[in-house]
Amino acid sequence: MLQGSSINSSSASITSETQENDAGIKNRILMMGGDSEHERLALVQEIMQRIASKPVEPISTWHALATHYPSQSDPIPETDQVESLVYANIDTKYYQAEVAFQISMEQPWLDTYTEDTRNFGSDELCRGNIDAIVYVADKTQSIDQLYQILEWMKAYTMEFDTNISLLVVNDFAADVFDSQTELDEKCLDAGVELIVWTPLPLVDPLVATDPTSTLTSRALGSLLNADGNMGEEVTGLDRILEVLSINMWDGLKRKDEINFTGNNEGKGTISPPEQIINPSNDNFGAYTMADVDDLSKQLFGDMADEDGFERTLETLQKLRLQGEGMSEADRRTLAEKVALAFQLQLAAESDEENEYKRA
Repeated sequence: MLQGSSINSSSASITSETQENDAGIKNRILMMGGDSEHERLALVQEIMQRIASKPVEPISTWHALATHYPSQSDPIPETDQVESLVYANIDTKYYQAEVAFQISMEQPWLDTYTEDTRNFGSDELCRGNIDAIVYVADKTQSIDQLYQILEWMKAYTMEFDTNISLLVVNDFAADVFDSQTELDEKCLDAGVELIVWTPLPLVDPLVATDPTSTLTSRALGSLLNADGNMGEEVTGLDRILEVLSINMWDGLKRKDEINFTGNNEGKGTISPPEQIINPSNDNFGAYTMADVDDLSKQLFGDMADEDGFERTLETLQKLRLQGEGMSEADRRTLAEKVALAFQLQLAAESDEENEYKRA
């Protein structure tokens, strides 16, 4: 579960020198949008209210929201504050991590940047510290502008290895888009997930697209049901929270010695692979991050071999077929394990690539 902090902190702006040295940890969620910060402020408030599990009085400015939710791990004196960050503590079954929501009024997809989307604007973007981009569209933006934004997000993600890219549109979407199918296709091509969000206090049903624009979502979808249909689809704010919770954030603290039930029986042990993926095992579901490590090795341990990729596909196919005979709860448990194993592999490949670039 995600948990909100209740005090404030900020972080000094990243200078060119610190960016070159990759200072800090990659745990920021960059909140971007149109000319007004209203939509982004509303979305982050909803996220924080949900993860704090308690109501919060409406807050009218980003700075005030940052004052309400500061860092608990690295507080900075108020006199040193340069930019306002809204901090949240992600507390899942597998890890704990502090993340920071950062608002940006930059709009690098405008005329100055149209010739080269790799020109990402000012240092305010703190590119080395960002692992998620959330663009919140407002009703003043045309579909053509959203297409241009998607091109920018695609280029940014490829350049800076950002793990999460979301385009969040208000439920005004039906009135703005001539064809949501076309927008779905543009998002898929850009590697951006489209999420339709109904802001509070509206209670109209949410409408969302199939979240298959990321590798993790593909793994989840293919395992939960044979046809890739996840059944009751997670949409809107719930889907945003799910995406943030499944990411392996930089600086996270793993719960290697805590299982599903919250005890530490079997402390320090690693289950054999056949137990990790076998729901007939009495402890199926009571797995730790060490078990996920084992599954990651089982899936990707032979990738360096000539036929390593084929072996990975064969293993995934076996898991998918195995999932067909499971209950929905067990399929979700298996899907969580596979999704986390993918995340670990992607993180390892990213680390290797960064080491190669620094060499």
